[in-house]
Amino acid sequence: MTVLRFTTFIFFGLLFSNGHLAGSVRAETVEDWLEYPPAFQLLFGNPEVRVKRHPIGVETVSLSKTGVFTAGKGFDKTPTRSVIRVTAGATASDAEVRSLIAKGLANRFFSKVVSQSARNWNEKKLNMDELVEMNRGIFLDLAGKRLTGVPVADPVLNAWWDVRMGNRLKPRRDHHLVIINIHYDYKGEKESAGHFCFALRERGGDPDGDVLFDFRAPWREDRVPRVTEAVNIHNRLKLKAFTENLYDWIYTQTEYRNCYVNLWFLPVMEEQKILLDNFAASGEPHQAGSFRVFRKNCASLGLRFYGRIQAFSNPAPHGGLFSDMPVLAAARIVDQFENAPMLVVPNLTDKRGRTPTARSKVRQALPSRAGSPGFKILAAEPEVN
Repeated sequence: MTVLRFTTFIFFGLLFSNGHLAGSVRAETVEDWLEYPPAFQLLFGNPEVRVKRHPIGVETVSLSKTGVFTAGKGFDKTPTRSVIRVTAGATASDAEVRSLIAKGLANRFFSKVVSQSARNWNEKKLNMDELVEMNRGIFLDLAGKRLTGVPVADPVLNAWWDVRMGNRLKPRRDHHLVIINIHYDYKGEKESAGHFCFALRERGGDPDGDVLFDFRAPWREDRVPRVTEAVNIHNRLKLKAFTENLYDWIYTQTEYRNCYVNLWFLPVMEEQKILLDNFAASGEPHQAGSFRVFRKNCASLGLRFYGRIQAFSNPAPHGGLFSDMPVLAAARIVDQFENAPMLVVPNLTDKRGRTPTARSKVRQALPSRAGSPGFKILAAEPEVN
């Protein structure tokens, strides 16, 4: 009788340990189950995964702890010890359990990081979403595939995932991301507050393909705005993000608007370029709403756009304490890179004998884009070609 009891005890002990009853099948971490990107690591840590089988087939996923994400600041308080508890059907395969874990984490990540409710007040005022359409359904489908190693056919969605999740990116050595300030030329007496934008430029220059991403409320008069017009109390100035040919734009600023242009040349990644190309190809401007001098200006919107080609863990820098300043916005981006080449395209408005205009309409470069002074100055610098 004693031998029989001992044998029965051993049998049920082995059965329990192998997960045939309600015990745990695994005591592994989420990194053992998923292709786990850095952004998920920062929000969730590396939780232990505990899987239990349920004979009726109930499927649930619960997480004991999460970190904190704040738009504009990134991640904080990443949990060091956390547990994911998964209840799966008695016959569920490892692939099905993996999919359950992925869906559960992705749903929580969307709510805390990606959703419109996770944006800060400035992003909401600028109507700033992601550079690709990204609702909960799209995100869960994309995350469900990427987390479980299933290929995604859309290169734009793949690029978005890699950029925003902080995955390793591929340097695009034949292009630069060009950070730009323009200033009204006061002939050395003072420096204007300036304007902020950025561009994608191919090394050597592509006259028709190099594109500028501009952030402004277009002004259609030759004169400068009056005070009431500049502060936009009547809400007539509408802030937008849109694209122009880089050399047409430089030509307009330096030949008609009495401005000089400062350009800093930064590295750009293949996936960042895909996202910017996708926005440019849409041909649709981003409508940010009514212009405001301090927190809804060119630097405000430009910094948010720059942030959308960075990882969630690396938000764009702040543009100033009381107001987003174009010069400070450019400087804080450029300062993140060592020895970024810098070039200046000088103001030629007086030399051409023209009366400066405040109108922002872009003119086609003459005698041609490739023959314009702006193109030639950039093409003559070996460091950026």
